[in-house]
Amino acid sequence: MKTLLRATALCLSALGLSTYGSPAFANTLELHSVDGDTTLELFTKNTQLQYRVNANGQQLLPAARLGYTVEANDALINQGDSVDKISIERQSDCGSVELLCRQYDIRVKARKPSLNDLKMQFRLYNDGFAFRYISQLEGQQSIAGELTEFNLNSASQLWFQSDDAIASHEGQYAQYPLSQVSSDQAIRLPVGAKLKNGLYLSISEANLLHDSGLRLQKIKAGRFQSNFYDASWPAFAQHHSAWRYVVISKSLTGLLTANMVERLADKPDSSIFADRDFIKVGKSVWHWLPEGPFGVLPKRQKEYIDIAAELGFQYSLIDAGWQERYPDLASNKDPYSVIADLSHYAEGKRIGLWIWYPVEELGDPINRRIIFSKLQKLGIAGIKVDFFDKQYGDAESYAAILSYQSVLKDAAEFQLMVNFHGASKPTGMAYTFPNEMTREGVRGQEFEYIREALNPQHNSLLVFSRYLLGSGDFTPIRFNATKLGASGNTASHQLALAGLLESRVQNFSFSPEDIYRLQSSQPSLIDYLRELPVVWDEVKVLAGSEVAGMLKVAKRRGSDWYVFVIDGRANIEQSVNAIDFTPESLDFLTANGYQLDVWSDKNSVDVAHTEYPKFIPGQKLEATFFSHGGLVLRFKPIR
Repeated sequence: MKTLLRATALCLSALGLSTYGSPAFANTLELHSVDGDTTLELFTKNTQLQYRVNANGQQLLPAARLGYTVEANDALINQGDSVDKISIERQSDCGSVELLCRQYDIRVKARKPSLNDLKMQFRLYNDGFAFRYISQLEGQQSIAGELTEFNLNSASQLWFQSDDAIASHEGQYAQYPLSQVSSDQAIRLPVGAKLKNGLYLSISEANLLHDSGLRLQKIKAGRFQSNFYDASWPAFAQHHSAWRYVVISKSLTGLLTANMVERLADKPDSSIFADRDFIKVGKSVWHWLPEGPFGVLPKRQKEYIDIAAELGFQYSLIDAGWQERYPDLASNKDPYSVIADLSHYAEGKRIGLWIWYPVEELGDPINRRIIFSKLQKLGIAGIKVDFFDKQYGDAESYAAILSYQSVLKDAAEFQLMVNFHGASKPTGMAYTFPNEMTREGVRGQEFEYIREALNPQHNSLLVFSRYLLGSGDFTPIRFNATKLGASGNTASHQLALAGLLESRVQNFSFSPEDIYRLQSSQPSLIDYLRELPVVWDEVKVLAGSEVAGMLKVAKRRGSDWYVFVIDGRANIEQSVNAIDFTPESLDFLTANGYQLDVWSDKNSVDVAHTEYPKFIPGQKLEATFFSHGGLVLRFKPIR
């Protein structure tokens, strides 16, 4: 074995790397994170390219296959399935000082001279790793999937979407012991895991621009293989696959803040985004859940614009129905004349309008640009584009992936922000195209008509799954008593979701009448809605939090701290519960004193507000909540 590895060992020694060999695993390379705690071993077994991962001296991910399948000369070539040797072509540093990583450029040499070599890139961070395939193709070829596997035999629990038949990435999240995961179920990413040694993992993909979306399917024991909606898709020379990544964390805070998607996404094209002044985060009112298409009527829309202004929001969203209802109301039978009138009214209130479109209407590039030009002239702030799942068969199909980008590029030219619905999971497009403010890709408040579809455990799991990937249009805060009862959570639970489930443009699910009622009965909630941030500077998961259970998260914006609590425990009886916030749990409070507001459960549909004019860090603080309820605490330093 030493003889076989001699040339490779000399090369690796020069790079500061090491080699490893055994009769079963030939030609092994060790790739290391900057801190040295994580080691990824690349090796061949029976000429098959494989990898395994160790962390802190313990096996993290057992051996699993790697490989990329291309169609060439009417034949399928599994690059990674007949390997002669693997070698490192280059090692370099990547990422900023805060996100140090090492990048390794790997060549996988095929045994047969007639087969093209496969190139791979690996990035090892101190809190995870990522890899992608680079095919050496001649002219246009086709990608026919991957051999990629993830071996999760070290996992005790997994959590992911349980409804694989839904084409819009809007399945219900649940937690399962590894042994209970079915082998015939296609699993949409992300997949979360708690390992037997207590570490947490999150598996997904990033920079998905030129491929079909990746899914996983259990094949045996804890091995999960790659699975795609498309049987194949076109590719050209030097085709880069999306990054496949795994976050590794000792804590839930580390899991929540890793943001691997942002690290791996392509940077924005400066020629497209030379001017970003039109891109503004904010909060929006939205008529669809309270009253569906009837809310588009012009008189009613002006009421929504009025409450947006009253709340200090930035936007109002006109959803589906305007194209059918506005022609009959406008004297010239042109629906855009009504939009023009509403836009002028909104501008007077300093409110920007968002307009809904089905993606089918924007499919033709010429027609799309005509529409976008018209919207820009009318002063429209953004568009909500819907039904990618229906138009393209699946929201993660290759055709849908290309469509998102076409819409975003043209929208940027006409200075429009974008919200995608009926869409795939985020994979970093919002960083490559920063005019993407949010997307659905989540089972959110629109599913309230299905009893138990929005159960509290699903909400808790979202924080450590879908919302690790980026902004999501969950549309929080519903005050309807019937709907709250059906979904099993409370109004305070809803308040907390607005801070936990982040969206760069947060669309809210209440009506003008809800706000009128709160202005007289619960004015502190108006204050909460007006001041609640949508982006944050710092995040901490507090002790006692559990995936799929009790969740306590502290978030800072400027000098203000919020603590959001939701109870996602399953199979518990209704009761009043108390939380003792010890000085240790609030050690992030550094000012001498704070004005403290606490919003808690009065009952399932009403919120109790308690005000502490001067809270001194270190003093006793206890708050109560209902089972499956929630809490919000806001700490504002006393000047």
